[in-house]
Amino acid sequence: MYWINLALTRMGFWITWALIPIIVEIIPAIVSTIKLMHLHLHQPKLVPPGKWPWVTIIVPVYNSEDTLFECIRSINNQSYPKNAMQVVLANNQSTDDSFGAYAKAQNTFPELILRYVNTDKGKARALNTAIYESIGIYVINIDSDGLLEKDAVKNMVLKFENDPSIAAMTGAILPKWQMVQGVKGLWHKILAKNEYPNCQIKCNTGQ
Repeated sequence: MYWINLALTRMGFWITWALIPIIVEIIPAIVSTIKLMHLHLHQPKLVPPGKWPWVTIIVPVYNSEDTLFECIRSINNQSYPKNAMQVVLANNQSTDDSFGAYAKAQNTFPELILRYVNTDKGKARALNTAIYESIGIYVINIDSDGLLEKDAVKNMVLKFENDPSIAAMTGAILPKWQMVQGVKGLWHKILAKNEYPNCQIKCNTGQ
């Protein structure tokens, strides 16, 4: 009987430790996943406003000569009305030809409302200076080496306009598919390919 009791006691101990992660982590994760899926499937239809509000897109610039033009191109390709978008490029003491990239974009995308302001060094100072130059009801910040998905601005504005309780919003980062394709290692590549569509869904829904 002693050995049976000892075995049962030890079994109970290990069973308890096995149940703890199930109760604390796995079950809540499953419940949260079900809730998110339910919310995603039952999202209310977003109604466009009668008039699209002004949006200011701030791009902090520091030695961004190689990436700035493509960033501006992604803003120009937005499905949001160009006559309701203001783009403020906040240059914080760049030492390269970032201004040349801005000038090229200004000539290439004449319909885009572009401003180039010089600020003190530091991203925080650049953002603060650009905010004073903003005329938009909504202010969006994107780094100069980032690209916006074509419906990103419209999706974000629709979320704000349809839900007054939203005070701020952040986008999901969508990696470049070419970089995902170039990942080496079987498990690393599987993980990267799994992340790509998840980010894409969030970006396309503006979440």
